[in-house]
Amino acid sequence: MIRTGRKGTTTSTSTSKVTWLLFWLTNSSMSIAPVIIEATAKHTSTLIFMHGLGDTGHGWSSALAMIRPPSMKVICPTAPTMPVSLNAGFRMPSWFDLRTLEFVRKTVIRPEKLSPVAK
Repeated sequence: MIRTGRKGTTTSTSTSKVTWLLFWLTNSSMSIAPVIIEATAKHTSTLIFMHGLGDTGHGWSSALAMIRPPSMKVICPTAPTMPVSLNAGFRMPSWFDLRTLEFVRKTVIRPEKLSPVAK
């Protein structure tokens, strides 16, 4: 069963970090409530799937519903809409602002420092 969560709903979980994340997802400035796919068997695990730039939780919920195990609950939140610098300030669902696609390597991997297995 797929349902859309509502702001202000509470979710009981055994892990405080997951509880905090669920609270943030349902009570933050997001205007679209997360899609929640309930487990169809005894609930043993939860997957929180964060979509990519410009997408929504609805964009992935159907595919995830088909491939998940019956005991898994899936939560597909939608990022808030915000201006994205990389896209000339165009407003779109984004978890954070992207300024560039450049990857800056902070560490240098020296081959002589690698173990024989990693070589």
